[in-house]
Amino acid sequence: MSRRTLSLVPWLPVALALVGCAGDADKADPDTDTVDTDTLDTDVETNQPPTVTLSGPSIALVGRSVQVVATADDPEDDALTYAWTQTAGPSAGLSGDDTSGPWILPRKVGTYTLSVVVSDGTHTLDAQTVSFDVHDIDGGERFTVALKPDGTLWSWGTDWAGQLGNGAGGSDPVLAPARVCAVGATMDCDTEPLEGAVAISVGAQHVLALRDDGTVVAWGDNNAGQLGIGTVGGASSLPVPVCDVGATDCAADPLDDVLAIAAGYLFSAALKRDGTVVTWGYNSDGQLGNGGTSGPVGTAAPVCAFGDTPPCTLFLGGVRQIVAGGGGHALAMTLDGDILSWGHNKAGQLGVGDVATRQYAVPQKVCAVGGVTPCATFLTGVRTLDAWSGSSMALMEDGSVLAWGGNDQFEAGSTTVDTCLNGEPCAPSPAPVCRSGDDPCTTPMTNIVNVALGRAFGVAVRRSGAVEVWGENELHQLGLGHIDPGMVPQMVCDVGDTDQPCETLGDVAAVATGNYHTVALKRDGSMVAWGLAQDGALGSGDTDQPTVPVDVPTY
Repeated sequence: MSRRTLSLVPWLPVALALVGCAGDADKADPDTDTVDTDTLDTDVETNQPPTVTLSGPSIALVGRSVQVVATADDPEDDALTYAWTQTAGPSAGLSGDDTSGPWILPRKVGTYTLSVVVSDGTHTLDAQTVSFDVHDIDGGERFTVALKPDGTLWSWGTDWAGQLGNGAGGSDPVLAPARVCAVGATMDCDTEPLEGAVAISVGAQHVLALRDDGTVVAWGDNNAGQLGIGTVGGASSLPVPVCDVGATDCAADPLDDVLAIAAGYLFSAALKRDGTVVTWGYNSDGQLGNGGTSGPVGTAAPVCAFGDTPPCTLFLGGVRQIVAGGGGHALAMTLDGDILSWGHNKAGQLGVGDVATRQYAVPQKVCAVGGVTPCATFLTGVRTLDAWSGSSMALMEDGSVLAWGGNDQFEAGSTTVDTCLNGEPCAPSPAPVCRSGDDPCTTPMTNIVNVALGRAFGVAVRRSGAVEVWGENELHQLGLGHIDPGMVPQMVCDVGDTDQPCETLGDVAAVATGNYHTVALKRDGSMVAWGLAQDGALGSGDTDQPTVPVDVPTY
């Protein structure tokens, strides 16, 4: 912590002036060089500078908004001003850069440094800085991919469709983290690793990687055109370039100027720097947002604008964040803070308050809490979105969590439910994830800094570093040491602690999920994982099924 202390020197002329104005009796005796202090005002008030302490995450994930906070103590309770800037790391926009607690949305891996100058109107303190490392981790069906801040890319788990990107494809599972190969690699991945990756996103059996030049490469299953290489069918066990809109030669005309990526179950999406969104892959439920439900589509095409009707002539713009769900739906956050959704809706996962419409092929606005279509008010105040099979979730600015969609396994974390098209319980509009399990909820989830959805289960990281989970648990995806479902959020057990009750896992900074497993990134940069261990999805070096978290070896 840096602070500026008040110097006594500027006050010296004032003290001398007071002496000079005193009577002769009060003047200094030249023989003793002393001053009669009885006539001096010893109660002169001085404005003391504030003291400031910075806090923030030590670790974060790409695409997940995080907050840094300047906690100030001003002796005089002066009004303080804050001026934040980013001084190092990949460029990322700050929201609230004139407040004590701005938010930042990292787009790329790396080390980020933020600087703040605090002033009370009289004193302007020296700039103070806070830094944190950004990783990227995501999981699919029985495999995981991780991108470190240094840009090295690793994968582990099943590889039947080449989803590990190691050039093998169909080989035995990889039980511990191993490097992903470069485009066109002819040797082993350690010799020819993929370089320049800055973000990743994982679908069911395919992977997208954003590169630092704004292009995208993909690998894995392509049976629905989800690789975006202009064809439908087959697979690629090595990364290949994704084609630009309307292109047929992906190497010569790759998709570029991309800011963020999102891989759904059998489809993919990319957010361009101009705020537009393009999609490709499976489309039977309208998940491409292009106004139709035909497909699959092997090449990127733009998403329709909100409010347009097919055939679309206007296209979506002004988007800040995108996520793609495993159940065939997508979410987007606009620069204005609106939340849009499109695609599959049989479990209410679009959050439009509708339990009767199976699919929406163009973007709709997500309703406010408890809304019923046609909604009059809409969801705002969201910091981060996530989606998976049949469910959606939002981390709010105040640290609370909302969820909507399927709830037959309690994955919505709410007792406020309806019956959707699949005949199962669902929450067709956002509702608070509830710690108390009552209706209406008296203890909504709070103090959350990171969230993630798996297939029918949810995970949230508390500001303290503890982890809460709820939903389906038959495959130990909640890490509780048993297989009972999580009807209300419960705390994940510590590594290796199978006692009941167990000690709780702590010091977690962020989490990422696959279909049936979770990987947690700890504040010291190490990782632990829990859930389905089949084919080595946990990266622990074996396929033994744990009931609580296990360590992921350093790589």
